[in-house]
Amino acid sequence: MMISSFQTKSILGAAGWHLADSNAPPTPYDHFVRCLGFSLQRRTLIDPPASSVGFDMNAIEAGTEYELRRALYELFLEAFESEVCYAICVNFGEWTFTPKDLKIPSHFEPFPVSVTPYAEYVVFGNSDFSHGVFGNPLNSHLVVFGNLFVERFSRLLLRTHRLVIAQVAARSWNGDQA
Repeated sequence: MMISSFQTKSILGAAGWHLADSNAPPTPYDHFVRCLGFSLQRRTLIDPPASSVGFDMNAIEAGTEYELRRALYELFLEAFESEVCYAICVNFGEWTFTPKDLKIPSHFEPFPVSVTPYAEYVVFGNSDFSHGVFGNPLNSHLVVFGNLFVERFSRLLLRTHRLVIAQVAARSWNGDQA
């Protein structure tokens, strides 16, 4: 059964996500471009902080998406509980959310927007994109950026969710082919 765009917006809205006004700048995408320099025209896709770490999503096992969503939700809740944050996903649009206001409709969907970059770029970040994650579908890598997130992400996955994802070199996760 196919879910319509309207149904998706309704489900996300009920979970505490707010569709961003894509006509009134600055949009979440505008913030993303300004803060991380995202561009498909350059050698590297983004300019994340030096402390960023990339993870290989090609090696994840079935069920890992739930663990990633749960870990991301917990990171945002702990670090930016009352701050307005952003989510950008090609199939689901540009969204804002306040971590403490997110409602988890079931234990299956702690973060109802996909975290893994299967067929689209995805990015989740705080208001200035100093912390968050960026998913690159071209090489199936998830980049975690910002000291706070980098320190906690791997530990949280391993400790709480018993999940290990291989780290990859910065040259490969950011699209540098040289």
